[in-house]
Amino acid sequence: MYNLRMLKKAALCCMAVCIVSGAAGCGFSNVDSKAQSGNQNITGPEGKEAANQEMSGQETTTQAAATQSATSAATVATQAVKAENRTMGVCGIYIYNEAKSRREFVEKTYESAWVKGKDIMCFEAINTHEPTIQGQVFKYLWEPVWFATEEASRYRIGYCVDFTLDGGSKKVHKMILEPKDTLEYKDYMEFYLYDDYHQTPGVWYSHVEQQAYNENTLLTSIKFTAGKKVEAIDGEVTLTAFIYDPAAGQFDASGNYTGSSFWTIKVVNTAK
Repeated sequence: MYNLRMLKKAALCCMAVCIVSGAAGCGFSNVDSKAQSGNQNITGPEGKEAANQEMSGQETTTQAAATQSATSAATVATQAVKAENRTMGVCGIYIYNEAKSRREFVEKTYESAWVKGKDIMCFEAINTHEPTIQGQVFKYLWEPVWFATEEASRYRIGYCVDFTLDGGSKKVHKMILEPKDTLEYKDYMEFYLYDDYHQTPGVWYSHVEQQAYNENTLLTSIKFTAGKKVEAIDGEVTLTAFIYDPAAGQFDASGNYTGSSFWTIKVVNTAK
């Protein structure tokens, strides 16, 4: 009888962890492994409060957290984000603070010590600049914000990364619109794209592969993982997230984004 009770308790805890692990975006607990770097610093309005938060290894195992109401989460997100800030003309970059079950806006920089082969952080693109957005399940908080306007369905999300190598001897400028765009510089920095919206909450998922990418894919987040030659990067990567309409001609002849809905931050290596 004792062993049976223990098994039931263990099963409940396991179920709770599994539900939470699929909730937070970027696949959360995926084969690429989630961000696990310590001593992280966020520069911005939430900087002091969010600095040095452990963004990994903290798993909520209570039944209440595991059974978070979808309706409640959507209501909280709708109320938290002001209507005037929910527009396709605004793009913000957020990270998930697991300890506080909320997204936090990155205003200028995100700092951490890069370790070869380890995840740095997952950055989420949301069309608002609210300092924080409360909620654990990405789908439920992102949906009422993104689809606040009727034209939202025609928009997509893209990224651009810029960095220099070996003391400035080579400049890298890379537009990322599809998974195949992440491969060119993977020896230095691995970039993984996620569609966190088209997922079943509580179910594990991995990054988007090129063969699975289509016109309906929403690349809601991008994860940085230090490559095998990461030490060649000169201390930081500039990340830009942007919102675009594929039919609106928002790219120049070189493929660079020319629209106005974007946000740029610096991802800084404190170990450099």
